[in-house]
Amino acid sequence: MSMKEDIFINNDGTLNKKNLTILLEKYLDSKWLSKPNDLWDFNRLSGGYSNTIVKVQNLFTNKNFLIRLFGNSLSSPDDINRKNLIGIFLGEINMGPKLYGVFPKGTIEEFLPGRNLTRKELHLEAITKQIGYHMGLIHKLELPLIKKPTFFDDVENWLCKIENGEEMILKKYKNYSNDELSKILGFQVEKVNDNNKSFLKIFVKQTMFISSKPIPKYITTKELRNEFYSILELMTKSQSPVVFCHNDIHEGNILYDESNITILPIDYEYACYNYRAFDFSQTLNHYIWEYGEQNKLGYNIFIDEYPNKNLLEAFFCDYKKSSCTSSNIDALIEESFIFQAIPHFVWSLWGLEKQMTSINDIHNNLCHASSSFDRLSLYYHFKI
Repeated sequence: MSMKEDIFINNDGTLNKKNLTILLEKYLDSKWLSKPNDLWDFNRLSGGYSNTIVKVQNLFTNKNFLIRLFGNSLSSPDDINRKNLIGIFLGEINMGPKLYGVFPKGTIEEFLPGRNLTRKELHLEAITKQIGYHMGLIHKLELPLIKKPTFFDDVENWLCKIENGEEMILKKYKNYSNDELSKILGFQVEKVNDNNKSFLKIFVKQTMFISSKPIPKYITTKELRNEFYSILELMTKSQSPVVFCHNDIHEGNILYDESNITILPIDYEYACYNYRAFDFSQTLNHYIWEYGEQNKLGYNIFIDEYPNKNLLEAFFCDYKKSSCTSSNIDALIEESFIFQAIPHFVWSLWGLEKQMTSINDIHNNLCHASSSFDRLSLYYHFKI
């Protein structure tokens, strides 16, 4: 594929329909193609936080496909190969869409009917039970991947980028005032010189969530690194089994088929082997965290709506039905509580990395700062 054909999104953010058409012609079987081949309808879908998702309809055959264009989070060939391997595997066992094309910047997939769940629907017992059941199926899978919890290698990579970003910023903007530097970064910082070493104090501003517990007024990259090491130690001591995990099941990554009242977890972008308790906590935390909220920040927090005992029992009862675990329900609930704070720390680093590495990107209009600090506040709020 030539460099020009590799551009699927134009500089103004619109879809490059010509190159997308060329892509479809290269990968799809001739039976799906219209004559002439330019009878395609392209519609960008919501729900892709890291990826660009495009629904494609062939207007001659009425066949639908999905084109998934990877975001910057899948930055290495190993990441892309892992995601594609998982996608092919899940498609073959009907736990995900079939893949019709795999190319360096994304995939062409089977289009599955349905819509994303809402956060409120997570609280329905019937939905909660299905999520638990599907998570059990996922945790039971055996894939040809590294059997160690490699997810936290990715998390450490985000942390390294934050540290490198801090170093670059201090050099590039060394003569800037704190106010000027804060404006560039999109969040409040203060430069500190200690024993000829400079670093940033990053102020933790709570926006959609004000904790009743003590939350640090500011954080440094050194303190983030120390928290990361403490989390690794906690997880190692937890004895939570290492299994294949989705690592990002939330309402936006669950496809809901209203006609059959069934769900299907999708978008295995971060999937790999990990401590299963992280998967538990990551999903259950989203009963209080809502993406897509119709406010300027695009999210909201409902701190009092964490699943109650009945919902947790329903979740883990159906988890046990599909998984291989011998743990009882009370033990599984306790396991999820041990890790409750950790996903908030993880996604705080994810957002800070995005914020700090995109300050020179003129096409980037997203602000991850407020959600990152709210996530960090939730981490300290739930930290054991």
